Amino acid sequence: MAAALPLQVDIEVEQGVSVFGGPGATAVAVLLLLIIAVSLWRVFTKMGQPGWTGAVPIVNFVSIAALAGRPWWIGLLPIVPCIGLVAVVLLCRDLARMFGRGVLFTIGLVLLPFVFLPILAFSPREHYQGPTVRVFG
Repeated sequence: MAAALPLQVDIEVEQGVSVFGGPGATAVAVLLLLIIAVSLWRVFTKMGQPGWTGAVPIVNFVSIAALAGRPWWIGLLPIVPCIGLVAVVLLCRDLARMFGRGVLFTIGLVLLPFVFLPILAFSPREHYQGPTVRVFG
């Protein structure tokens, strides 16, 4: 029987910081979350609500549902698996409609909230128009 030879593998590990992992990714994620929180704070003050309700997770969804004229419990659906994504799209559509925006802006809110929420928050042309949706409509 042949003796097993030890297998030696030399692996070189790149020593550096990638934006896709490590401290770089954490910094980018914190920056994007900060942009979203500040923008939601400002959007909620434009809607006549306390700003903090926009920056608190789940509370912001419940508030958007109530302001849109939907039952408050619709705002809890984003935490339910599978249904959550549909509920987030629905609530983003409601938010866009409350500011007089359409489907393309809704898609932007869903896919790039760190770009489209600051537009709602800081653009002087964006004004809250009130609830413009029907319940389940």
